[in-house]
Amino acid sequence: MELNRCGSGFYENLWDSSDTIYNHAVWKWTALFLLIVTGLCFVALIHRWTQRHLHGHSPVVYLGRVLTPLTLLLIPLVLYAVNRQLTLTGWVSGGVTLLAEAFVYYALAWIVWSGSIAISEAIIASPKVRDRSLDAQVLRLAARTIGIVALAVIVLHISNRLGAPLYSLVAGVGIGGLAIALAVRSSLENILGGLMLFADKPVRIGDFCRFGDDYGTVEDIGMRSTRLRKLDDTLVTIPNAEFAQRDLTNYARVRRRLYNTTLGLRYETSPEQLRYVIADIRSMLLGHPKVSPDQLQVRFHSFGAYSLDIFIFAYVRTRDILNFRAICEDINFRIMDIVQEAGTGFAFPSQTTYIGQDTGLDNERGKAAEMQVRAWRSGGRLPFPEFDAEQIREMEDRLDYPPEGSPDFKSGDSR
Repeated sequence: MELNRCGSGFYENLWDSSDTIYNHAVWKWTALFLLIVTGLCFVALIHRWTQRHLHGHSPVVYLGRVLTPLTLLLIPLVLYAVNRQLTLTGWVSGGVTLLAEAFVYYALAWIVWSGSIAISEAIIASPKVRDRSLDAQVLRLAARTIGIVALAVIVLHISNRLGAPLYSLVAGVGIGGLAIALAVRSSLENILGGLMLFADKPVRIGDFCRFGDDYGTVEDIGMRSTRLRKLDDTLVTIPNAEFAQRDLTNYARVRRRLYNTTLGLRYETSPEQLRYVIADIRSMLLGHPKVSPDQLQVRFHSFGAYSLDIFIFAYVRTRDILNFRAICEDINFRIMDIVQEAGTGFAFPSQTTYIGQDTGLDNERGKAAEMQVRAWRSGGRLPFPEFDAEQIREMEDRLDYPPEGSPDFKSGDSR
């Protein structure tokens, strides 16, 4: 208490004047003004020094920029001390206190803004995050969003302290935000598309993918657009809102690649030649070091319009598209050798005209087939439109499968 009285006496004796403004001596107003101006000039010097000597986007730079708001916190401390030492009263004391609180809130908002950016840059600086990746841009956006929210909360709090109606302020901010959102609708759509790409991660930088009807390698994913290098080496930029809606196939994440084709052999191919080709292709694929034996399929699939179709389904042990094409080329050459070795050939769309110089059809077998059908008809066992239940029971499980000659063949007696 004695310290306060001594301090007050010192200031009162500094300038003995009866001139007052709003019941306070002029020297008090002068001292208050000079202290505020001096504090602001000191803060301005610190801010100018940080702007001149701290450049770049490193975490150290952003942490150094927190020095300015930390210095700004000295002003409210001085104002609180002056308020007590100058024995300010009434609305002047309340105004000084409110001004000191405004400086505190402004400095805290500045610290939150710079600190959040510094934290995001520190995370981006780690080896796990690329500087130009979508993850880095989302971190920067999140840091700035936190800063904006902090600023909004502080502004609302100060407005509330000043007596402004909070609900009116919130409603005004909501209407203003809606107007801004309508004005920048396309930009917001692209930013939301970027966030969708960040959340789902269908592609990453460096991935080779198919987007729509085009193919290319992802070079950059930003908050508003994605850049891809197409196969013809052109660089295409697609807005994220459009890119996120396209059908994306990421070839960089395949575990293995599928070799799937259908061979068409000529109809002159005999059943034994067809079996030889199928067996030899199976043997070749099983022995190929780059072909996985899992789910390997080589089957006589169907009778085509002009060919006997063989279905081939096999997984190739590679992820690289260029290596996959080289392996497919090797497999195709080996299949051509097998078909040639079997004495048959590949079919192609054609029409064959026969000039009959043979003996024609086998008349004896034809008559035997006709007599069998007459017997079915006379006995009431004609299998049209369906076999009857007794015929089905007689025919069930009558054939040998796998067929005779197969390693897994079992005779009818052993079934």
